[in-house]
Amino acid sequence: MSVKKAFLITSSEKYINIIIQLITTMILARLISPEDYGLFTICMFFVGTANIIKELGVGDYLIKEKEINTIKLNNCFSLSIMVALFLAVTLFISAPFIASFYNNDKLSLIIMLLSANIIISPFGTITKIIHTRNLNYKPIAITSVISQVTSSIAMVVMAENNYGVMSLVYGSIILTVTDIIIIQFFKPKDLKLKLQFNEIKTIFNYSKFTSGSSFIYHLNQNLIELITGKYYNLHEVGIIGRASSTAALFSRLLTDSLNSVLTPYFSLLNRENTKETNNKIFEISQLYNTISLPFFLILAILSEYAVQLLYGEKWTAVSYFLMFYCIDRLISGLAPCSESILHGLGEAKPVFKLNLITNILKIFIIISTIQFGLNVMVPLVCIIPPLFGLTLKIMLYRNILSINPIQYLINLIKPFIISILCIIPLAAHQAYYAKTNNIDISLIISIMISLLIYLYLIIKTKSIPTSLLPKFLITKQINK
Repeated sequence: MSVKKAFLITSSEKYINIIIQLITTMILARLISPEDYGLFTICMFFVGTANIIKELGVGDYLIKEKEINTIKLNNCFSLSIMVALFLAVTLFISAPFIASFYNNDKLSLIIMLLSANIIISPFGTITKIIHTRNLNYKPIAITSVISQVTSSIAMVVMAENNYGVMSLVYGSIILTVTDIIIIQFFKPKDLKLKLQFNEIKTIFNYSKFTSGSSFIYHLNQNLIELITGKYYNLHEVGIIGRASSTAALFSRLLTDSLNSVLTPYFSLLNRENTKETNNKIFEISQLYNTISLPFFLILAILSEYAVQLLYGEKWTAVSYFLMFYCIDRLISGLAPCSESILHGLGEAKPVFKLNLITNILKIFIIISTIQFGLNVMVPLVCIIPPLFGLTLKIMLYRNILSINPIQYLINLIKPFIISILCIIPLAAHQAYYAKTNNIDISLIISIMISLLIYLYLIIKTKSIPTSLLPKFLITKQINK
């Protein structure tokens, strides 16, 4: 399948799923309390951590390998099954202790139920990895969309019938079960997996860094909620979690389709020893930031309106924190998709070290500022670690690919200028109508003017290709 077609399919799938999730979230936010959402957020951290460890980076390992065979597939499958079983049992046993730590008995039952997801999830992993390696995203897209729709409908129906937090729990289980059942229809006919352990050490030696990096990133994204749950209350966890997930949801609009393609794409470039890698990174950076910088600046400026429209009055406290999470995403996006790119190039170890160092800094800031309240801690955590991480990423590009840091930053000047110019009408509106949060005609006009300025600038400066797809994604053809 061509890279162009793969990108089109995965983009469609990601955007459809995000739209479904956004609509579902808007409905559930009016049916589920911040406390229940906070409770589920804490549970999902532990379950999500187990899921990341369970994967052990076998996907990245199989994608970066020049050749794969039945032995490698069997060993990856066996490793996933073995680790999943161990983690599910460990999580099940640990559930009462986690509940005791947070002084909430509901946590125990929820974590026990969600541990079932960990046991069954490996049965669809290898099939997805094979399709991903071949850039055959159609089976994955069909599976993902059907599963997402099924889960979303189930959650809304249960929430309407006062299931509360359990509607989110059962919805998560339904998502996993549906996903595994449907992907079996797309399983390659010659794929007959069995338990085999003779190459596990080789796989682990590579995948421990990608898995470790994913774990640290996951921890990094949930640290504030975890600590807030212990030192404050579930209501505050719900508010912080909603702000974080909202910024992450909109960030996924920009990154999900790219991340899905970039690891196998840069792995291809690496296998072919092409000299185009650096140019592609520059193209990705400028294209991504031409879209993301104005997007997150506008979302930060309009955070109060966005929260009011998406979630309703009981979530108004989210707007303050959403503004800083947008800044976090904006800074991190200055080196977009860097982890996917470096994993594709086989540089998992440096990414692991980068995430580890950044995470240590984040923990230090949280511990140092938690006594001053969330209004102080969250802004500092959303600004300092991302800036530090951005610096490390640019240094990694310099050390691994000999990319000049100054040249890299100069490449971002055009997106910065476009972003500043297009947000002027909205900034002026907010300065003039600072005391009102109502969505009125003046706000709509300001948004339209900003949009028109943005469209004019990107056309005038040719910052985005005339086609909907970026050029770097349509230059290669890959056969299944």
